[in-house]
Amino acid sequence: AGWGLASYRRALYTTALMHLYSLYFTHGTPKFKLEYLAQLMQDPHASPLFLSLLLLSFKGKAYFLGLAPLLLTEGMQALWFLSEVLTLAQPIFGKSLSARNIRLASLYTRNPRYGTLTSGPERWQALFSATTSHAITLEIGMGLFLLLELLTPWRNIFGLFLFGQFLQMRYMLDKNGEVKNKFKQLDELCLNLKSHPKCPAVVGQGYEMLRGYLGRAVAMPDPQQQQQQQQGGGGGMPRCSVM
Repeated sequence: AGWGLASYRRALYTTALMHLYSLYFTHGTPKFKLEYLAQLMQDPHASPLFLSLLLLSFKGKAYFLGLAPLLLTEGMQALWFLSEVLTLAQPIFGKSLSARNIRLASLYTRNPRYGTLTSGPERWQALFSATTSHAITLEIGMGLFLLLELLTPWRNIFGLFLFGQFLQMRYMLDKNGEVKNKFKQLDELCLNLKSHPKCPAVVGQGYEMLRGYLGRAVAMPDPQQQQQQQQGGGGGMPRCSVM
């Protein structure tokens, strides 16, 4: 168990350092400016860095479900690099290896037309897109696991709060709609379960309360309403919706 926890934390430290270096390589030395912070938050390497640091804060506990999206993403990058090296070293071997994995890649990407993609970059783009989708699913699954863990003696209330803030950040900074779509699918599933005749009424009421709270937490502020509040003198500090 100790070796497993040590390996788990080493993997998180390695992932955090890799993404920290990528951020430094792209954006340079840290600057105490809002523009610099905004660029960091929109960078694709920011989310894995935050997730790694968040999991490292859970001292004495190893959540391999939380580590899974990081390993999946880094594993796909390593597979792409290995494929490029093999193709350069032996082009015939690279083509043969690609042909053997068409069926597996079609299942992984859930795209039956994956084999019709002719160019290598198109195929890798499909794989990377599927990896991002699977990683988001695992992140949400980690949040659900922490929620269910409240029913056990090993509950982590503060960890659930922090991970909820992480998912909230992921949702609000989502540009292409992938994170929002995953939550929409989860919401539709929960609504279907809630409407089942055998579902207890208290469970449905509890989910409606949770659904309403989460909806308000990720709601974007209305600029007109903020302007009216400021003009009326009751604005104060705006509510932070991310952290």
